[in-house]
Amino acid sequence: MACALPFFLSGVLFITGIFAVFAPVPLLLLSGHKDRKRLWLAVVINSAVVLIAGGRTSLVFFGIFVLTMAISLPVFLRRCRSVERAAACTLLAMAAGWLLMAVSYAVVYKANPVTGAREQVARLVDYLSQSVSSEMRSQISSGADLEEWKKSLITEVPSAIAVFSLVLVWTSIVIMIRLDIGRIRERFKISDEYLRRWKAPEYLVWPTIASGVLLLFKAGAATDVATNIFKFLMAVYAIQGVSVLSHAFEVWNIRGLLRSIGYLLAVFIMMPLLLGLGFFDLWFDFRGKIRQT
Repeated sequence: MACALPFFLSGVLFITGIFAVFAPVPLLLLSGHKDRKRLWLAVVINSAVVLIAGGRTSLVFFGIFVLTMAISLPVFLRRCRSVERAAACTLLAMAAGWLLMAVSYAVVYKANPVTGAREQVARLVDYLSQSVSSEMRSQISSGADLEEWKKSLITEVPSAIAVFSLVLVWTSIVIMIRLDIGRIRERFKISDEYLRRWKAPEYLVWPTIASGVLLLFKAGAATDVATNIFKFLMAVYAIQGVSVLSHAFEVWNIRGLLRSIGYLLAVFIMMPLLLGLGFFDLWFDFRGKIRQT
């Protein structure tokens, strides 16, 4: 049964939605196997599961988010000199998948993919506004508010896709390091403290500050682009914040269930604190201060 799980579990996890971030892991377990036929067989079977359960749209998302990442990440880990470069190349491969999907949509349906995306977002907002209670609808369902929702969602779709892709890649890399899939520890000489000491490249602070400053001005398309860049970069610093928090838990000897609860609270309730830990760690060195306490 354990040997059969990778052949359908990725599709099942993706369909559940809440566990979609773990969908690439079963396929990654097969990536290090010498017999590549097993991996491609698992790709076909999992794709069939998603197609039957979720339809063609779900299959497209599954192909870009999961299959592209699960196939390309092990390749880049073998060819790149660092984990960060492999992750960046994988994100670029996923971006190429989205570009290919947009071109295919334009060719097949003879329509602008951006216009199609706007129509889908507008339908989603209309559907959500009709699903809420009458009291809440009276507060937020005015025409101006709905148009603002639609505009905001359309503007932030690229950053939402990019952040979710980053979370997928980061989660998969963490699991690969924990389980030492493909001997990743030996290849990159990763120690047990690697995840607790991880830092974002220092040069990322400048585009983060620049895009954050641009958010203060209403410059049309430039502000929209800056918004997406800023949110993606802050997601990178959120990962660094998790690293700082993991170091704190290790120093304070917080383990097991309490550590899991701490992560959940930080991610879902205290996200601003997590972002602050990651972004300002460059100047304040929170890990050093935690060790001193």
